[in-house]
Amino acid sequence: MTPLLKNLLILLCLIGLGGLGYFVFFNDSDSSIVSTSGSGGDVNSQAAFQTREFRRILNELNTIELDTPILQDPDFLGLVDHALPIVDRPYGRPNPFDR
Repeated sequence: MTPLLKNLLILLCLIGLGGLGYFVFFNDSDSSIVSTSGSGGDVNSQAAFQTREFRRILNELNTIELDTPILQDPDFLGLVDHALPIVDRPYGRPNPFDR
């Protein structure tokens, strides 16, 4: 393949990619990826479904009743925390450019 033919082929490919990019990014059609989903449903119906599901789970959580007298039980109050304290240690190294 001659260098002239090779350069023309590369130039045509670049022009084609530029045209495709222009068409994709500057297309003024009403269809949008955001407005519809792949299953044909509307975003508003998806949001409504998710809202209903959230409210259903929230209502389930609100019906839970905790037994708080157990927190006043002497056995519970007698529990001892054996956790070791976390010692603050410097991290990293000093900044060599700090004056």
